Amino acid sequence: MSFNEKLIALRNENRMTQEELASLLSVSRQTISKWETGETIPRTDKLKELARIFNCDIGYLLADEEAKEKSSPSNESRNIYNFIGLGFGVIVIILAFAISFFVEVDIRAGHSGFLGFLETWSIEAVITKAIALIGLIIGTISAVKILKKGD
Repeated sequence: MSFNEKLIALRNENRMTQEELASLLSVSRQTISKWETGETIPRTDKLKELARIFNCDIGYLLADEEAKEKSSPSNESRNIYNFIGLGFGVIVIILAFAISFFVEVDIRAGHSGFLGFLETWSIEAVITKAIALIGLIIGTISAVKILKKGD
């Protein structure tokens, strides 16, 4: 609900005419009409008076709940995406680690297995390392977002 809709609702709930509200605020009826049609919004001092008259917070008058709800995804859906990202990152890292055992290791590297893979720079090794790095980045970003939500 926008400011102008809230103003109309509050005025009607309090069985007040535009003229009566205008008199309480020391403004014209046309000013109230402009506020209610959304042409203009009141100055800060008039917002304070409106909040006092209707016994509500200025924040309530100005907050557009529907716009907030539509513009940002819920916390639950964001958390689900973060956990999916974390899971994806972990799976990619595990796959890259498993694939590393099938990449031909450079004999001159001096190591075999995973350490030999890390020292090998064949095209297969580079692609596998890049995939692992992408998984590590996605997993780390998701983990940080999850941990921040816990604070």
